[in-house]
Formats: sequence, C-alpha cells, structure tokens
Amino acid sequence: MQIILRGPAAGYEAEHTARLFFPGAEKSENLPQEGDFVLAQSHQCTDLALLRLNGKLQWQTALRPQGEDAEYALCRLLYGMLCRATGITPPWGMMTGVRPVRIIHDMRAAGADEDEIRARFLDHFGCAPEKFALALGIADLQKPVLDAADPMDCSVYAGIPFCPTTCLYCSFTSYPIFSWEKRVSEYLTALEKEIDFVSSFYRDKILDTIYIGGGTPTTLKAPELERLLSYIEAKLDLSHLQEFTVEAGRADSITRDKLEVLRKHGVTRISVNPQTMNQKTLDLIGRRHTVEQVKEAFALAREVGFTNINMDIILGLPEETEADVQYTIDEIVKMQPDSLTVHSL
Repeated sequence: MQIILRGPAAGYEAEHTARLFFPGAEKSENLPQEGDFVLAQSHQCTDLALLRLNGKLQWQTALRPQGEDAEYALCRLLYGMLCRATGITPPWGMMTGVRPVRIIHDMRAAGADEDEIRARFLDHFGCAPEKFALALGIADLQKPVLDAADPMDCSVYAGIPFCPTTCLYCSFTSYPIFSWEKRVSEYLTALEKEIDFVSSFYRDKILDTIYIGGGTPTTLKAPELERLLSYIEAKLDLSHLQEFTVEAGRADSITRDKLEVLRKHGVTRISVNPQTMNQKTLDLIGRRHTVEQVKEAFALAREVGFTNINMDIILGLPEETEADVQYTIDEIVKMQPDSLTVHSL
C-alpha cells in the first residue's frame, strides 16, 4: 500500500488518517502502475479520496462546507471512505497523534462545557464512547495536579525531529537522520530562535522543568548536543530547575560521548526506551537495534553517572502475547530503572 498526498490540505493529518488503516504504507509521489494505493487530494473547494485495494478502484469527492477547516474536511472524507472499504472502525476514530486528554484540558480551559467536549470526541472525531470515557477519566485524575500548579511555573519542551529509523507505530513528527544530516545545523539555528523567543516572552515565569524529546534527541552528534545545551544554559534561567530530562530513547543512538555531554550540562534524567525486550518484535516494528544493545546502553548510562533513568515499554505491539510482555517486564526488572513508563498502542 502506498499513500499519495496532493494539495495544500493533504499533509500530516491526511497521511496519518490513512495509516490508521494501513500502518505499514509508504509515501509516494506518483500513482503506482500496479499495487494498492490511497490518495488524498485537496482543492480550493472540493476534496477527493481515491483507493485501489485488491485491484478494486473506488473514490469519493465532496464539496467542502463554507468555513470548515480544509484539513479536517479532507481527513473526514478519507476516513469515511476507508472505514467503508476496509470494514475497520478505529476505536479512537479520526484522532491521530498521542495526546487526546490534552484536548479535554484545553477545551475546559477555554470554557467549554462537558456536552461540548463529548461532542468533540464522539461526533467530530468519531471516537468510541469507551475511549472517550477513558480519556475523560484520565483528565479528571490529572486535573487536581494541574490546578495545584503555580501560575508562575513554566516548563519548556524542545523537540528534535530526527530518528535512526521511523518505527512502524510512530505518529510523532520525526525523520530518518541519514536523510537529514546536512540540515541538522539549520534546524538547530531555528530552534535557537525559538529559545530566544521563550527567553524573552516568559522572562517573568519560573522555569522548573525542561524536557528535550523527539524524535530521538541523541540522534544529534555530541558537538550538536553541546551546541544546543550550551545555548539553553546561556539563554534560560536554570536556577529554579527541578528536573532536566533528555529522552535518549533508542539504544542505537546512545554513545559515551553523548552521555558525557548530557552529564556535563546538568541533565538529571534520561530515558533508555526499548518498548519491548523481544527481538522479534523490535525487528517487526522497525527498531534497528538489538535487545543486547538496550542492556549495554543502560549499563553505559549508569557507568557515566546517571542515577535517574526511565524506560518506556508499549503494550499492544504487533503479534505480542501476554507471555512476551511478561518477558519484557522480567528483563527490565533485572536492570532496575528508576521509573517505568507504560504506553498502550
């Protein structure tokens, strides 16, 4: 299966709407002569969704209602066609990305009532009621923590959108580093401009946490990490910092010189994320490293001096059984990380 995107509104969301149904599909510039494909194409007032599946061609067009968001209209058209063509109804509906609970917090902060929030999930996104109930329950658990935060507190997140490879399940903005190495310096220059803005605009706030995520931040070379962390130190007031996290992430990006740069600049917490300790699953989902590399990277981080190391795992990875998850847990317990984050796919 190939994904072809055309038109100004046919971008990230349209691609990942298609990936709800065909997670292993590849992006393509042109319609293939053979094989299956899905096309999302936006025009000024109309949208087109085209699918060739098992040799059968089907399509749908729609006039875009005046005032409706162009990206949403295209995704809704594509989503409806793919639901009908495949017989699949994704439990989270049209939602892509990783933070549905954030929508609830943002809508509450904007003054929306609970009926409006429910309609956003169930009607706008087509989310299943049980998934909405799950998101709502988590939002309610988080609310006292958010309410207790000092209005002057500030947290900074810096994103590094590069990875050694793109994992099968990933919906983050990330690109293979081997294709973008020559533009990393350009990206860091843009990120420095963002840091300049934060430094000025939030100068009256108290910065208590910094999180550098991705992608995989340690796809940057040691001198590039040195450049980024030095700029952060020069531009931001770190005197009240309670935690400084860098998501080292994938074992195939972790080296001693990079870890030493992180330690030198006061990073207090890192993540070494296997997602699974089953080699067959790592191979299946496109994580081009071994279980042994995970263990070696974790041991190296301890050796360099990190005393706060997180590990991530994902439940629901393709073809994994309960026994596979138990094996992952047993192997992680042997390493004794300081915290464990469990995601569900």
